[in-house]
Amino acid sequence: MKTLFFLLMFITCISAGHAFPVGQDTLKLCYDIDQHELSKANKEKLQLFLQHYPVDSVISLSITGYTDFLGSKTWNNRLSRRRAETAKSFIIEQKNKINITECVGKGELPPVLQGNMSGVPENRRVEIILQKKIHTSQPRSAVSLDNIDQVKKGENIILRNMNFEGGRHILLPRSVPELDKLFDILTTHPLLVIAIQGYVCCTDSLHDGADFDTHDEHLSVNRAKAIYDLLVTKGIKSSRLSYEGFGGKRPLVFPEYSEEDKEQNRRVEIKVIMK
Repeated sequence: MKTLFFLLMFITCISAGHAFPVGQDTLKLCYDIDQHELSKANKEKLQLFLQHYPVDSVISLSITGYTDFLGSKTWNNRLSRRRAETAKSFIIEQKNKINITECVGKGELPPVLQGNMSGVPENRRVEIILQKKIHTSQPRSAVSLDNIDQVKKGENIILRNMNFEGGRHILLPRSVPELDKLFDILTTHPLLVIAIQGYVCCTDSLHDGADFDTHDEHLSVNRAKAIYDLLVTKGIKSSRLSYEGFGGKRPLVFPEYSEEDKEQNRRVEIKVIMK
């Protein structure tokens, strides 16, 4: 079914002038009565939404403000525009090159509930509709540690089972055997020199992730260093190891539709420097 969906989307995009499949996501932000500024919760919600989309994957973004029936129509039209414009300003602060094609206020939404002084909370909202390219990237070839002798200098090994807790540089318990396997390979191949490369999920290629433990914005670096430190502690010479972080670059899975997708991108790879 997923293959059929992508095929239909691809055909639709060709007819619309796009040579790639397109998807659409919608975010709704709700407001208190007569308020147009973004609350702290709405800012966090909008930030999290935007983090999933590199600017070059966004085709267009539209922002529409609404109100409920409380207040006059003139006031509600003005209030709905203010809500949309405030959301637009915040989005531009986060991603100033994003293509915003529409920002409008459409006033009141039905129903009108006579005598209800609290209005209709779900109608006091801004809707953000994002049209995106769906990247159907080809899976990168995975070379197992068991086949280390086949790996050439400069090539990467994707450690499929070395993953981390969300927002942390702590390995998942099931990843420890993969770490032990890497240690054994380094022990039995004393000339092998590697670079450890850390990655994160849930962000675009320009940004690293926030580390809950160190309270910095270098999560991918911290993940690579965590493996570096563990290997050194186990007895591997530091001169044979280096580490670096690549943030959200080169995701194994994109878009990330599930927790499993995100987990696969919370990883380290190793690059063979010398063997």
